[in-house]
Amino acid sequence: MLMRTKSDIEKLKGEKSLYGLINALKDADPDVRLRVAEILGELKDEVAAGALIEALSDDRWSVRRNAAWALGEIGSTRAIPYLIGAFSKTWEGIDAYCAEALVKIGRPAVTPLLRVIESPDLNTRYWSIEALGEMGDTRAVEPLIALLADKDVIIRYGAAKALGAIGDSKAFNPLAQLLDDPSEMVKRLAQKSLSRVLPPESARKAGLQSGRVIKLIVVVKTEDGTLKEVEIDL
Repeated sequence: MLMRTKSDIEKLKGEKSLYGLINALKDADPDVRLRVAEILGELKDEVAAGALIEALSDDRWSVRRNAAWALGEIGSTRAIPYLIGAFSKTWEGIDAYCAEALVKIGRPAVTPLLRVIESPDLNTRYWSIEALGEMGDTRAVEPLIALLADKDVIIRYGAAKALGAIGDSKAFNPLAQLLDDPSEMVKRLAQKSLSRVLPPESARKAGLQSGRVIKLIVVVKTEDGTLKEVEIDL
């Protein structure tokens, strides 16, 4: 396998030699592969997507990370299933980078992500939910609301976080019910998200203003069916 120097790679970059860089993505030197993946992301050419998809399985974590980043910079829709597929490969350890790449790709990734939020793989579910929240697409609101009742605490937490990020007022009542969740972590996140999905009419009635702390009284139904009031600082 050809060993290239760093100066070789910088020369290819200067020449914008896309195919030369793509070939260099299989260099024996991991530092070269790392730099090449970065350059291909900077060039933002879809022609490099196939090689970068292969690099998602590189034996070096740093190369996998840069490949995921580059695919996001390119905005490659063909990379969507591969980025999602990397969520289940925990040895790859690039979950956050794949999620970030999918967010950059944007709307074309929403439907594929929604398809896997019920995946049997917990890691796939969590990072798909994370990406959907960062995208802020309202198509995810109803599916995420359904996950607030999931048996897994990590999924309930992720769904509450994502709904807060999206900020759709439809999530207000479902999130309010999480204030009685058995997990303190989920309850704290639900409180935080509630302040972000507060319906406009409620905010006006409460006199919510920037820089002013107020208390919101939310009535929630407990597991035994009784009602109780919960105070939330906004």
